[in-house]
Amino acid sequence: LPNSIRWHFIGRLQSNKVKKLLELPNLVSIETVDSANLAKRIANVAADARTEPLDLSIQVDTSNEETKGGVQPQDAMDLAESIVNLGSVRLAGLMTIGAAGDLSAFDRLKDLRRKMAKHLQVPEESLQLSMGMSGDFKEAIKRGAR
Repeated sequence: LPNSIRWHFIGRLQSNKVKKLLELPNLVSIETVDSANLAKRIANVAADARTEPLDLSIQVDTSNEETKGGVQPQDAMDLAESIVNLGSVRLAGLMTIGAAGDLSAFDRLKDLRRKMAKHLQVPEESLQLSMGMSGDFKEAIKRGAR
């Protein structure tokens, strides 16, 4: 594959797999960070393996589905604070999948971004929104997904 590809990892990531993942050339983002421990592990490995900060997005469970990963919305702020205080990584934004057909999950994530940006004293647009799947991506884009 061409070296110009910029990889975004989306999926459940176990701490013991972080080092292997960070060996991937052109990895620019991990979009499914769901704990401070995982963020710390990524930051520690990135400090040794990278020269540029790695973007991290917090996965938020906006639908309360047992099958979905992510932190609960009320816990996302603490995780964000943990990430911004780490070196070698950068808080890039928030990610959610949401329940099929529940477009309000996107609105909840957008509202959380607004609150988080105010709390962290950063521009709202500096926190990206990654949300939706192939069946609802148009609605996700209308609500601010990149």
